[in-house]
Amino acid sequence: MPPSPPAGAALALPDSILLSDLKEYFECPVCYCVPRRPPIFQCEKGHMICGTCRPRVLNCPQCRAVYKGHRLYFAERLLEKVPVACKYSEEGCQVELVWSRLQKHEEECTFGEVECTNTEWGCQENIVRRKMEDHLVGCQFKAVDCPVAECSTRIGQKFLMRHLAKKHKVKQEGLLDLASLNKILLFILVASVAINTMLLM
Repeated sequence: MPPSPPAGAALALPDSILLSDLKEYFECPVCYCVPRRPPIFQCEKGHMICGTCRPRVLNCPQCRAVYKGHRLYFAERLLEKVPVACKYSEEGCQVELVWSRLQKHEEECTFGEVECTNTEWGCQENIVRRKMEDHLVGCQFKAVDCPVAECSTRIGQKFLMRHLAKKHKVKQEGLLDLASLNKILLFILVASVAINTMLLM
């Protein structure tokens, strides 16, 4: 009696085809990728090409036959069972799933880009999901409350000074920033040193 195969081992049946071989069959000869979605086209001799590359070429890269727009419908149906790479694969995602499951993954993929959560406050950047936390720390459009006690306005941090000047008549030049304060302190220090030097002479 032949020994049983180890648990989890793939059975190589004579009438079956390995997934790797199937994916190789679906590989477009122009972009070398498995098509994500139909349509799939074929030349007169049956060589396939993906719908993205088809408009770019006139002749089949394998046999040089002219493309006439024939669809490869059986391959399109079979494609539903072939795992394809996440559309964020170039950003580092290594997930491969059949199309029916891939769409859900791509909506939540950590390598995908989404709008900053401060969009309503003015930020227009698209950020990779896994880097969103770092972006929010320094985002200039994070929401802040107006410091004026009688005002209940919530506004993007970048627009706070404009709000204070327009709504509360606070002059921007009347508010010292850190650079201005450093200049004043430096002037006082220099003046103090000069006076002390004169007194010691």
